[in-house]
Amino acid sequence: MENATKALLIAGSILIVILLIALGMRVFRSGAGAVDDSQVAMKATGVGTYNTQIAGYLNKNLTESQVRALVQKLIAINASSKRAVKIKFRNQEPTAVTTFPSGKYTAAYDAEGYIIGVNLAP
Repeated sequence: MENATKALLIAGSILIVILLIALGMRVFRSGAGAVDDSQVAMKATGVGTYNTQIAGYLNKNLTESQVRALVQKLIAINASSKRAVKIKFRNQEPTAVTTFPSGKYTAAYDAEGYIIGVNLAP
């Protein structure tokens, strides 16, 4: 009788440990989902912050002085960022440009949503 009581106590203890492990795994999985969600939100915020530096110049008819300001902004971004933003005037890269063509500029995006190029629309 005494052995049966000990066996039931051991079996009960094992069941309690299994339940505690299962509960711990459930809490861990729900926490991992929250971390993943926050990482996605942080990445979206980073993309938005990066793109807003340039977005004010896009899809509008810019004057030559505004284009010059855009080029200066891109030079500053390229100097301080790992990402390079290229600018093209009617699908041609500028070479020793003294005047900047006015017009409507559009953006090219990479797979993550970052602006990687600015182009004067034809």
